[in-house]
Amino acid sequence: MKNIIKNITNAPFYIVLTSAYPALQLISQNLKEVAFWVVWRPLGISIVAGVLLYLLLWLMARNSIKAGAITVYLLLLFYSYGHVYKLAGTIPFIGAVLSRQRYLLPIFVLMAAGGTWLLGWRMRMSGRLPQVFNLVSVVLILMPIGQAGWYTWQAEQAIINREEVSSGSDGLLKPDHAGLPDIYYFILDTYTRQDILAGEFGFDNSPFLDQLRKMGFYVAECSRANYASTELSLATSLNYNYLDRLDRIFRRPGVLPNDTHTPLPELVRQSRVRSELAKLGYKTVAFETGYAWTSIQDADYYFTPENQDNTFRSLNSFEVLFLETTILKPVLSLNIFPTPGLEEETSPYYQDHVERQRFILNKIQSVPQIAGPKFVFVHVLIPHYPFIFKPDGSLLTDIRYYQNSGQAVNEEFFVKGYVSQVQYINNRLLPILHTILAESSPAPIIIIQGDHGPKGHTNLPVLNAYYLPDEGSKQLYPSISPVNSFRVIFNTYFGTNLSLLPDVSRFSTDLDRYRFTIMEETNPACKAR
Repeated sequence: MKNIIKNITNAPFYIVLTSAYPALQLISQNLKEVAFWVVWRPLGISIVAGVLLYLLLWLMARNSIKAGAITVYLLLLFYSYGHVYKLAGTIPFIGAVLSRQRYLLPIFVLMAAGGTWLLGWRMRMSGRLPQVFNLVSVVLILMPIGQAGWYTWQAEQAIINREEVSSGSDGLLKPDHAGLPDIYYFILDTYTRQDILAGEFGFDNSPFLDQLRKMGFYVAECSRANYASTELSLATSLNYNYLDRLDRIFRRPGVLPNDTHTPLPELVRQSRVRSELAKLGYKTVAFETGYAWTSIQDADYYFTPENQDNTFRSLNSFEVLFLETTILKPVLSLNIFPTPGLEEETSPYYQDHVERQRFILNKIQSVPQIAGPKFVFVHVLIPHYPFIFKPDGSLLTDIRYYQNSGQAVNEEFFVKGYVSQVQYINNRLLPILHTILAESSPAPIIIIQGDHGPKGHTNLPVLNAYYLPDEGSKQLYPSISPVNSFRVIFNTYFGTNLSLLPDVSRFSTDLDRYRFTIMEETNPACKAR
């Protein structure tokens, strides 16, 4: 029995666990951004590669302990390269050298060669080393697994524990007139207001807004987001109430840990808007967005790019992020993972992003053909970075527009890239809206909103436009904010009597997202209205 236990504890299963740890750790930190299933391909490849490396070293050294030690050492170097590269840029003096791959990569190669020589030929290994490695690897692997499990459990509890929104009504009433209008909710990520575009970016967006008005849209010229990040903003607008009224956890702003976000995805995916409309027979239509918390996978109609299930498709966003943490980071710039059907040469980091945005904008035009009343949720990550689209839809090939983790290299490229994306989505959106209006009967309800602005002091003013048929726009006003959008719509078309809430903007930073500061309007023209 003792021999069996000894053999088990000495078995090098730490090779599998050590190989699996980087992918699991990364996915556990990004579950609010991506679905868990995206980890399987990098996880499987990592484990197979780690085991093959161990077997190769064992054949060379004919010593399982030395082979295991060298494997762990090489895996550590392989998976730490991207983290060291990122950290190096923050170190004074020597950071300027280490943050350049032509210097850092040779250093890692020398460390790999030197460490392999020392471990394989110069150092003596204890027979208990496998037991130590096994114990450490088990502890390590339990951390991301536990974190992912905790996140999943909290997400499931979010809807169960969520307090009902105080609506002043028992629910939506069916409208008196025949037919339920389709409702389209467009979120154009980081699309800011006209005065910000003119003052901060030197871009006149009035021709686009004038086109919207000619089509019958009401443009709320002084609208501002209620919160300064996507998940906070959408949880508010889709439940037509502020966060502290939606879940008791948000009644402790400034106290919550910055990584607390588990109620937010369910507040978006299982929103009050969706559930109330479903009671009237509405079907939900949604698209795969690349972000787990805005990808409503249980929608009645859920659309993904046609090759989404192709195992051998190009890298998805998580896989690119994973590769960026490894010593393969320099290889990404060689563009050896092309996306099928993507003709332009561009950064492979964002091929999946480009494919997805194009798919959504193309597919939305066929949605009016779906029978029955529909609630259509469209989250488009434009003009949000990466700034990769030109106004005509072709792609920017100058990586200075998106080389810093998707962001521009400096303010000049930020301004040019952001404006380019605004022009592109303007050009794509107008014909889409014409199609929806022409092919919908009865006339649809359409909301076009930015969830927040681009950055800093421009992070709250947003585009906010409404197409409300039958003179529904009479209930709108220039400073209406997203929290009141569906209150107006439900009161106007569905017989509710919801009180409009004060239009308040609560700013917080990514570093302290739950410590809110009330921000007042700064545009004199808007303050006077």
